Amino acid sequence: MKIKRDIIEEVVKRFLKESKLTEEGSGGWPAKPPKKHPVSESGGPSSEEVVAIFQKLASMSPPQDAEKELAQMGGPESLVKNYELLRGQFANSSKNPDRIKMPVVDPVKDLKDLENRIAKGALDLKPPYADLDLDGHKSKESGAANRKDKVTLRKNEALVKKIAQLIIERKQSIREQGDIDQVHPQGLNKMPKQVRADYLTKGLKDGDKTDDSAVTMTPEIITVGDAFPTQSQVYVDKSLWNILNFTGTAPGEEAFAKKNDIIAIKSGDQNYILDGHHRWSAAMLSGGPTAKLKVNLIQGLEISPAIAALRSYGNARGNQQKG
Repeated sequence: MKIKRDIIEEVVKRFLKESKLTEEGSGGWPAKPPKKHPVSESGGPSSEEVVAIFQKLASMSPPQDAEKELAQMGGPESLVKNYELLRGQFANSSKNPDRIKMPVVDPVKDLKDLENRIAKGALDLKPPYADLDLDGHKSKESGAANRKDKVTLRKNEALVKKIAQLIIERKQSIREQGDIDQVHPQGLNKMPKQVRADYLTKGLKDGDKTDDSAVTMTPEIITVGDAFPTQSQVYVDKSLWNILNFTGTAPGEEAFAKKNDIIAIKSGDQNYILDGHHRWSAAMLSGGPTAKLKVNLIQGLEISPAIAALRSYGNARGNQQKG
């Protein structure tokens, strides 16, 4: 149902008055984005409230020109339309993990390292999987013992292949039971340094040099309307804060980014955001479904193990989960 401009303006004025959020009393621009208005499969703020939230933020002297940003969207009607489309992207998302269980990859210190480890097969993303000693003991595959093991492996190739197949079957059974945490443990940031180091090289110790080569991560440009969330919700006010703090995206144009630090995954013919949900939602709210987004696109891996692997990777790099 199309909402008339005069109705939107009336609701916005009432919202601002009732909330005492007039320009004189709104205060300065917040250094951190607000997170009070979530949108998920179960709902979110009304379309009129979203416009009011934008106007509230616009009254706080944001870094960007609010009138210019709103005009670039196409006015409040386009913001409402884009918001309804964003809500539609969260259909069937109630089973997605909460933010606290999502990957935390630091774009400055982690992204290049992550790219290199995936390219080398160091993260053990495909079966067969190596075991991980969570007590932090020194890996038995180091030094002379490691060299001896490699010679033995070469001499007993048939036996190695049989063992590897048994491991594959066992790990497949584990995955079917939903116990992926045995492969990618949670809370590695609180575990001994040796455990973290072993996890980050586990893929090099699984007896198969080529299994993880099926997984790649490459820079790509995707259309935001063809991408879907892998977490259960985003905050509309944080997304609007992003628009007014950094800049919005014109319809059909590419979202501004100092560097490509968003991680997505391709599953079938669709793309799913793994890390960077609020930059994706900000691009959707401002530029609509035709807006473009730079991402690091993972291919060759399913969504659930990808979330678990990147969560463990971030923890192993010392990053804590975010709520």
